[in-house]
Amino acid sequence: MTVLNYMRMQREKIIARHSGETFLFGAGGEAVEIEQRTAYDILREIDAMPGLNVKERMAACEGLRV
Repeated sequence: MTVLNYMRMQREKIIARHSGETFLFGAGGEAVEIEQRTAYDILREIDAMPGLNVKERMAACEGLRV
């Protein structure tokens, strides 16, 4: 095994270990990990929140179920 092959294997291990992670950097330079969710998960969370035009959203959903 050459040094270049070893470096390639290590790079692949690191990439595989951190695949799917997304980080944003704040104003102070600190990394903030962002959890990846589907659109359905986000919409389900919004639907569960009280007081966010529940009646209007339910009416809009009824209109889509034609």
